[in-house]
Amino acid sequence: MYEELLESSEFYQRRYHNFASKIIVPTFILFLFVGVFLCFMKKEISLKTSATVEPYRVIAHIQSTSNNKIKSNYLQENKLVKAGEVLVEYEALPEMTISAVEDGFMHLRSDVSQNQIIPEGTQIASLYPILEKEKKVNMVSYISSRDISKLSIGDILRFQMTDSSNKAVTIKSKISNIDSIATQTEAGNFFKIIAETEVSDKEITALRYGMEGTVTIVTGQSTYFDYYVNRFFNQ
Repeated sequence: MYEELLESSEFYQRRYHNFASKIIVPTFILFLFVGVFLCFMKKEISLKTSATVEPYRVIAHIQSTSNNKIKSNYLQENKLVKAGEVLVEYEALPEMTISAVEDGFMHLRSDVSQNQIIPEGTQIASLYPILEKEKKVNMVSYISSRDISKLSIGDILRFQMTDSSNKAVTIKSKISNIDSIATQTEAGNFFKIIAETEVSDKEITALRYGMEGTVTIVTGQSTYFDYYVNRFFNQ
């Protein structure tokens, strides 16, 4: 009886615990797992490019109001001004001044802002809102004509940058506007896209108007199988 059991045991060992079964079965399970993963798991399809932080609105475009010589020019780049604060005074017209209409930051037009005589109607500077009060910015990016068809208003957007301590900052938003006409540049035609973005107090501390970062725009989802097939055939 014991001899029969030993023979059966030896047969089982030889049949099911040989080298081939130890390799084939795990390999089959691995390929099965990979196949299921490729066919059913979804991959996020996205587009990466650069973007800048711009004001959600411009309070005012400050223009010269006289052809007369400027007596006093208080304009300074990135200067915080208060509503009613005098920005420019004219020499021959002491009663004529340019004042800030609202609290905000100055952004100068560098080619004319320091001239002593600025023709009437010429834009000198822009007044931007204070971020801590506004709590809203525009993430602005330019997308090539080759990729613009992949985007739609409402697509999810992630703006990434590093703060002053080199920590990564990620701000989520959605595309709110896509230009209908391309902007022509030496590098080709590009469409301007805007993402109106509400920012938290923590995010505001890391932001400044004009900052640049990397933006990732989610354009859809695909199975890993379809993704690699399309990559293989350059679709």
